[in-house]
Amino acid sequence: FGNSKLGVINWNTVLLYPEGASIDVTTATVRLQLPAGWRYGTALPPAAKQEGAIVVFEPLTLRRVVDSPLVCGENFRTIELTGKNTLPGFLHLTSEAASAIAIDDKLIAQYRKLYAEALALFGSARFESYHFLVVCSDALPRNGLKSLGNQSFEPLDVPGGHRMSEFRQGVSGLQRMAHHSRSHL
Repeated sequence: FGNSKLGVINWNTVLLYPEGASIDVTTATVRLQLPAGWRYGTALPPAAKQEGAIVVFEPLTLRRVVDSPLVCGENFRTIELTGKNTLPGFLHLTSEAASAIAIDDKLIAQYRKLYAEALALFGSARFESYHFLVVCSDALPRNGLKSLGNQSFEPLDVPGGHRMSEFRQGVSGLQRMAHHSRSHL
């Protein structure tokens, strides 16, 4: 779902597979064509060989594909959260407005610190990398999925207006990220 500026793909809404197939054995290679200029964030690893304007992801089990939603948009930003002793972590942001994803270096440092502290607090993680998917929109419905697989992610719908300014200031954004980190690390 989405609009002319951004989109969210929950693969379980677009995948077809044979009845009775094991989702832990059956694999899928998903492909996606984005509008020109759009970028994306997901826990799905891109395939080594791409097909022009079409994004191709590595073949994975159906469980892993469904467990890895994707956010995309014209206004898109990826912030690396990885620290010295942490697993790779990424904060993927998209919004209808570029200003909504313009968070300052001080807040980015707070997110990185929170990510490292959550990993230290909960010990070893069950994933190879962590992808926080953040949609900053008043137009899209709120929607969230939980990860069960080895790569984890959090699609968080953060409304605009006053709540978006709180996210940029770190008030509700850090609280949401901390809550979701505790439940999945």
